[in-house]
Amino acid sequence: MSNIVSITDGKPVTTSMAIAEGVGNPHASVIRLIREHRADFEEFGLLDFKSESTKGRPVEYALLNEHQATLLMTYMRNND
Repeated sequence: MSNIVSITDGKPVTTSMAIAEGVGNPHASVIRLIREHRADFEEFGLLDFKSESTKGRPVEYALLNEHQATLLMTYMRNND
């Protein structure tokens, strides 16, 4: 992983893919968690979904602001 956080419009953002990789969880379970709690995430701003092609298959991921990323971490189960 090259960058966990990037600056977009002067604000720090990260992706659901970066968080999944950082904590060692499958991205599919992380994106599912975001979708299940979408309304909660949207309390902290627009929930922006993007798509990127990797190895020929498009992968959907969420672009998260700092508060949304923090919320995601609190919703994730504790792991090492």
